[in-house]
Amino acid sequence: MNRELKAVYCVSDLFAEPCAVSMASLFENNREFEQITVFVIQDGMTQENQERLQKLAVMYGREAVMIPMPDPAAFFEDPRFTVRTLGHTFARMIVGQLLPKEVTRLLCLDSDMLILDSLIELWNTEMGGAYLAGVDSAPGKAMMEKTLRIKPGTPYLNGGLYLMNLEKIRQDGIEKRYVDYIRQMFDVGAPLGAYEEEVMNRCCLPHTLRLHPRYNLMTVNLVMRYDEFVRFRGAVNFYSREEMEEAVRHPAIIHAINTFYIEKRIWEKDSDSPYRDQYVDYRLKTPWASMPPMETRRTLKQKMMKKVWHLMPRRLAFQTAAFVRNEVRPRLIKKRDDE
Repeated sequence: MNRELKAVYCVSDLFAEPCAVSMASLFENNREFEQITVFVIQDGMTQENQERLQKLAVMYGREAVMIPMPDPAAFFEDPRFTVRTLGHTFARMIVGQLLPKEVTRLLCLDSDMLILDSLIELWNTEMGGAYLAGVDSAPGKAMMEKTLRIKPGTPYLNGGLYLMNLEKIRQDGIEKRYVDYIRQMFDVGAPLGAYEEEVMNRCCLPHTLRLHPRYNLMTVNLVMRYDEFVRFRGAVNFYSREEMEEAVRHPAIIHAINTFYIEKRIWEKDSDSPYRDQYVDYRLKTPWASMPPMETRRTLKQKMMKKVWHLMPRRLAFQTAAFVRNEVRPRLIKKRDDE
């Protein structure tokens, strides 16, 4: 077994604390790895926060390597390539160029993830000819047809976790394929419906590998029952009920995504997000332990919109949310960080 893990996060100051908590949970539950190197592609992060993340790694006998996020317009030599058009985590598409050549396999993680179990089996997954391995998020028929322009039922890996076959990605020029796809979209005036997640899925198909959902169990799968989720998403070719129930019982990675049925995200003060207590426990192991909990300023309208879902009967709330997600949102150009 390969016991030298290479992971990467794309982080700004806004997500520095959640990233530290994620790193702490990774280190705590993966002591069997002889080496863990975390590459942090930092987007204008303060020197203080960079040093905190490095200090955390040293505490566990691990390494955190800081890499500045490049300016997309300059890197791609195209003024249309901006953070606004590509998203804040666009660097996932160019890690093969940003990281040392000796890194041939890479685990790409979102900052809002808690690692609750060993990743040794995940890291040693046989990828064959696949470029990416990940958990199918089943965006749903409407979203795939209207926003992503992908045939419903096609495997679609959630961007929160990718196991990347960097050696093959480099050999086959996949990162250039990403750029060519984006330029084609921009040339016809089409936005990226899901930023780099859309690009990487479109360009890597059919050479992708679907992992067990326990490796990217999202908040929405914790607050909804299986049937509720399938109806909410309009999911096609989703995991079986047994697979999802096993993931809920024994999650390896919790992905604390934003969702309409959670009022405060997992890192916020008085959060109602599942696994909030575990987040607090891991936070105590980071340089952020003595700092006050994060608070997000919301307008009265935003607060009321979160409250109204819980004022409705549960079934009506999910039916309404499903209509908004599958009928309204696909017609909107602006991408929202919400479920």
